[in-house]
Amino acid sequence: SRPPQSAEGYRFVFRPDRKMRLTLQVFREGAGAALDTQPFPSVPADLPKEFRFSAKGWPDGKYRLSLTGYAENGPVGVEVHFYHRRSLGP
Repeated sequence: SRPPQSAEGYRFVFRPDRKMRLTLQVFREGAGAALDTQPFPSVPADLPKEFRFSAKGWPDGKYRLSLTGYAENGPVGVEVHFYHRRSLGP
């Protein structure tokens, strides 16, 4: 089998220590509108949670994954910055 030629999507996995209500959004750096928004009204504690999102057609550049919401002990806010390069070849 051959490795993929391009990045068509991403997945983000984490395991919360408390039950949470979350919204995941992906933004291109410098842009105001989200490329993808996924609400998760009930994320259980101590179980891995996976978020998948498509990157089809995205240009190369800097992006930001924003995870916001509420846990039993207060607000949640996490940002992950990453660089997307569509072509995976040399």
